Amino acid sequence: MAGGLLGAVLGGGWWGITSYKATGSPVFPLYNGLFRAPLFEYVNFADVRFLPHSLWSALSYPFQWFSGAHPSAEVPFRDARFAVIAVLMPTALFAVVKQLYCPHIGPLVRRKEFWLLNLFFLFSYIIWITTWAIQRYAIPLELIAGVILFLNVDAIVSPLRWKVLVFAALGLFCALWTRAGDWGHSPAFGRTFFEVTSSAEKPFLDDALLVIIESDSPGQPISYVLPFLPSASRVVRLTSAAGNIGTIIPARPLGVRVKELVDGHRGPIRSLATSGLAGADYTLLLAYGLAPDTTGSCYEFTTRFEGFVSCPLRRVVAVPLTSVDE
Repeated sequence: MAGGLLGAVLGGGWWGITSYKATGSPVFPLYNGLFRAPLFEYVNFADVRFLPHSLWSALSYPFQWFSGAHPSAEVPFRDARFAVIAVLMPTALFAVVKQLYCPHIGPLVRRKEFWLLNLFFLFSYIIWITTWAIQRYAIPLELIAGVILFLNVDAIVSPLRWKVLVFAALGLFCALWTRAGDWGHSPAFGRTFFEVTSSAEKPFLDDALLVIIESDSPGQPISYVLPFLPSASRVVRLTSAAGNIGTIIPARPLGVRVKELVDGHRGPIRSLATSGLAGADYTLLLAYGLAPDTTGSCYEFTTRFEGFVSCPLRRVVAVPLTSVDE
C-alpha cells in the first residue's frame, strides 16, 4: 500500500495539483460527488456498459473470455489464464489448508506469500468487476496472472519435477490459446503514428480559439490532432449529447466557463470536427453566440484515421437551448 501511494504521488502528484488549481479537484471530473468542483455536476459518473448483471454473470466472465466472448471489451479477444486460475485456485486453497496437517507436502513458496498474492488477486478482481469491468483496466491482474498460476500449481502439485511440468504445460496452453484484442493496426507507419498532414496548420493562427463540436457523435477522437497544430490560445469542446463527461452546454457549470472563454476571446474563432456541421451543431453554436462565417472558407485535412473539417465562426446573439439530451 505504501508503495502504491508513493507511486501515485510521484506519478500523478504534479498533475493532481495542477488540476486542483484549475478546476477545484485533483481528479476532475471524476468523483465530483466527493470533491464538488464548481465546474461540474456533483456526481460520480462511471462507465457501466460492461458491468455484470448478476453474480452468476460475474463468475462466468473468465470462462466467457476463455471461449472467445468479450463481455468486458468492445473488441473480440480470447484469454485462457483467468479460467485456468478460477479452476485451480479453489483446489489450491484446499491444498494449503491440508498442508497444515500434512507438513511433508511442501510447496516452494511460503504460505504467507501464497495467501498475500492470491488474496490480492482475488479482491482486486472483485473490486474491478464491481466498479468498471472494463478489460483494459484489468491489465495489472493480467500482468501477475502467471505468478498466480504458479502459486496455485505449487500448492497443488507436490514433486518438484511435476510442479515444473504442470506449470510449463499450463503456461504453454494459455499462451497458445490466448488471442489479444485488435484495436486497429496500421500496415505501415510513417514519421508519426497519427500521420497528420503537414498542411494541417494552414488555417490556424496562434491566437485562434478552436471550438471542437461533438453534438451528434460524442467521444469521436479529435483532440489527438491538437499537438500537431500551432499553439492556440484556447481549445474548447461543445457537446449536447451525453459523452464521457456529460453535456457541455451554457446551462451546466462547465458550459458556463466555456461561454466565458468564448465571450472573452478576441482573436479568430474556428470550428474543428470530423465532418461538416449538422443541424444540431448550428443549434449548439447559437447557444454560445456563434455561427458559421460564410464569408470565409472551410479547410480540410486528413490523418491516418479520418478527415477533419475546420470552418471560420462569427459572433451572433446567443439563442438558449430549449431542450437537451440528458
